[in-house]
Amino acid sequence: MCRTKKAQALHRKTVAGVIEDIYYLKGEHPHRKIPEGPIRGRVVGVDFASGIDKILLPQFQQWVPKSLLINGSWDDSYSKERRVLTLENGSFVEFMSYDQDLQKFAGTSRHFVHFDEEPPEPVYEECRARLVDTNGDWWMTLTPVEGMEWIYDEIYVPAKEGTKDIGIVEASITDNPTLTTEAINRFLDMLPPEER
Repeated sequence: MCRTKKAQALHRKTVAGVIEDIYYLKGEHPHRKIPEGPIRGRVVGVDFASGIDKILLPQFQQWVPKSLLINGSWDDSYSKERRVLTLENGSFVEFMSYDQDLQKFAGTSRHFVHFDEEPPEPVYEECRARLVDTNGDWWMTLTPVEGMEWIYDEIYVPAKEGTKDIGIVEASITDNPTLTTEAINRFLDMLPPEER
């Protein structure tokens, strides 16, 4: 899949999350011990039309090595009806959306959950409950477009203060090597000071 530098730059945080997902699904990670597979994962996006279909699935198609796919084929590995990507090693990841009923998030065990953008707190709590029996992991990739909501007090501040065992990686628009200073300044100049 061919992608422009500009399109790649827009979703760098999502790319980082997808690479983490793939490490888990593959069963090999450069920095963590992964449970014995097959791995059961969940990726949750804002909605199906934009968050999953336009952003997350293209990233998986770009970054999952063909050698991990069933018969080396995306079509043999991804079920559009079930919204599940199954790899040749038996590991799978299901794609879900924040606009689904809360009941849809219950009742099943997972090894990891990747939240792309800030989830509603009830969805976060229900997904975290799916990790208890595997002592699984979760991560979020987000841009706080409207500011952080519940995660500010519940996750961000405690993590920054070191009172929760959570790592945070923050990046600025200026950290993106594909953006010019001129483009950054033009964008920032149109924002009110409190949004910058």
